[in-house]
Amino acid sequence: MSDGSRGEGGGTRAFACESSVAAHVTTCGAGTRRPTRVSGHPRSRALREGPWYPVTTMGALHIRGIEKPDYDYLVSVLDRWWGGPAGQRAHPYFFYELGEYALIAEDDGRVVGFLLGLITPRKDSGYVHLVGIDPDFRRRGVGQQLYERFEERCRSEGVLRLKAIAAVGNDASVAFHEALGFASEEVAHYAGPGRARMVFTKSL
Repeated sequence: MSDGSRGEGGGTRAFACESSVAAHVTTCGAGTRRPTRVSGHPRSRALREGPWYPVTTMGALHIRGIEKPDYDYLVSVLDRWWGGPAGQRAHPYFFYELGEYALIAEDDGRVVGFLLGLITPRKDSGYVHLVGIDPDFRRRGVGQQLYERFEERCRSEGVLRLKAIAAVGNDASVAFHEALGFASEEVAHYAGPGRARMVFTKSL
């Protein structure tokens, strides 16, 4: 999570991790709509019809795999959800090459959150790169449900641990991850000289 962002308990930014959970912005109105489906797009069709992720319902929330219209929508609103420039964090690589691991949360047809992640080739880690939550849906457990679904996927593939990182001083992200069973550690120079990060890990 980038410097200054906050966790799902409140705040004014969309939560993203440099990998992690985001908080929320106050600039995105309630009229946001789910993107129109383009079922003929081959990448969308492959993700939707694959064994992961089938649509599930958790209360009023649906968690499913990502489609191309979802990705296009997310990069268009992420700056507003974040409260500043952030769209570049959702690199196309995480859709075209790693889209099988991406998740969408929707409520009554409205996209309200997402998770971009990956599983390392040796399956030693499932890494959460970026999570974003619509500010109108903060404090409703959306981030937790996205993490839980990603963890389910990792367990099914024999992954050894989950991992995410955040900026030092992001107490909300630390609290969020620890509540989900992650261990947290400040690692000096993690992102380069003088660039410490909070590193979250959870054994599976």
